[in-house]
Order: sequence, then structure tokens, then C-alpha cells
Amino acid sequence: MKIFDSEEAKEFSKKMQEYINHIHKHRPSKEDMEEVEEQIERLAEIAGVLSEKLKLGTITGEEKDSLISINDFLHDLFQKLNKTQAALHHHLFGVSGAFMQHMKELAEKGDKKAKEIYKDLLKSYRDAIKEQTDDEESKN
Repeated sequence: MKIFDSEEAKEFSKKMQEYINHIHKHRPSKEDMEEVEEQIERLAEIAGVLSEKLKLGTITGEEKDSLISINDFLHDLFQKLNKTQAALHHHLFGVSGAFMQHMKELAEKGDKKAKEIYKDLLKSYRDAIKEQTDDEESKN
């Protein structure tokens, strides 16, 4: 494929692969993720039982303190996960934009395959920008 014959494309591809490898090195194992999921489900179950006791008026002071702690922990966890997700989406959007710009530059230099890729990406990129803009407007 001509697009991967250029030194620019090879260098860009190499940097992207290094970045992906870096992410994979820091990714938790499947077992770790399953353990975290199980613990969160367990906390949610306990919080459900304690919430029911609160509604019935049968909760002890210690249980009420535990419920507050669990709710605070889950709320903080949710906030951190949302921030992490937003950061990852933002970064992915930037990397995708850089790749699209690279394809555009190659296309402008006459690379027909890059032109095809750029045209395919352009619609998706515009849709993503519109979706992101619509999401921001709905928050306001």
C-alpha cells in the first residue's frame, strides 16, 4: 500500500504503536478488573440492604455510618471514572484528529489511498464533533 511507503506514515504509525503499547502495559489484568467489579457489586448489595433497613427504621447508628461511607465511596469512584473516561475520550479524539490531518496532508500531496481514507474519516469526524457539541449544549 502506497500510504505506508512514506517515511512520514511509517514514523506516525510507529509512534501510534508505541503509544498503544504504553497503554497496554498499564492496563489492569482481566482478573483484577473482575475482582474490582465483584467488590463494587458487593458494596452495592450491602448498600441496598442498609438502605432498606434505613427505610424501615431498623438501621443502627454503625450501619448508618457504613451506608454513608459506602455511598460516599461509590460516588467518588463514579466521579473518578467519569473524569478518566472524559480524559480518554478527549485524548482519543485528539489522536484521531491528528491521524485525519496526517491523511489530509498526504492526500494533498497526491496520495490517492490517503485521499480515500481521509474522505471516509471526514464524515465520522464531523459527526463526532457534532455529537460532542450537542452533548455540551445539552449540559447547559
